[in-house]
Amino acid sequence: MNALLWKRYKEIRKNKIKLFIALVFPIIYFILLKVFSVPDYIIVSYFSMSCMLIGNLAHWNVEDLVHGETLLTTPLTPFKLWLANWMLVTISGFIIAQLYLLIISLGSLMFEGRLYSVYLHHFGNNISISFLGFSLLAAATVHNVDFTKWKQYLTSVFSIFNFVFPFAPFLFAHYLPTSVIFTIEAVALSTLLIACSLFIARSARRERLVMNIQKLSEAYEVQLIND
Repeated sequence: MNALLWKRYKEIRKNKIKLFIALVFPIIYFILLKVFSVPDYIIVSYFSMSCMLIGNLAHWNVEDLVHGETLLTTPLTPFKLWLANWMLVTISGFIIAQLYLLIISLGSLMFEGRLYSVYLHHFGNNISISFLGFSLLAAATVHNVDFTKWKQYLTSVFSIFNFVFPFAPFLFAHYLPTSVIFTIEAVALSTLLIACSLFIARSARRERLVMNIQKLSEAYEVQLIND
């Protein structure tokens, strides 16, 4: 597991596009939120979750899918492969977002004499809503355990939502909930989604993954030839 995490870390370091998405795009996203006059409490509450969803674009790609078969010669299971990728995407996105919020808050305290968000409980909202993003990424990527069609159909709903949601603060900022009740509901929903995702991922079989990767590889090679 540690070797796989290290491998993905090295891949991201070498890929400038992935580094840009992971490190620079959250800054651009924050600037755009300010330009569009999104309230500070909404930015603080939803910033980490949005960064996690955006950061997912820096990790998953077609090559990872079709060339993943070589990893099956190791003791790694489909569940461990999915778990390592999921943890890397979510934890790295969360840490990066929190670091940026910390830098912004310290800058605001230094130059304006106050924290970036007036109310500290908005940072509590940030943590609980981030947990929701954590679960949404699990639900949106669990099909990667074996790429079966029913899992792809199931997770496509979450994938679409995860792609669209970062735009929500620009369009519906004043409608996004931040109440204590909502944060409790978010944690409850997150727990349910994670439990379901883990259950589905645990049921994956190595043989099924091998067959589906071979199908994906053939389709990918045909597309390259046609292009």
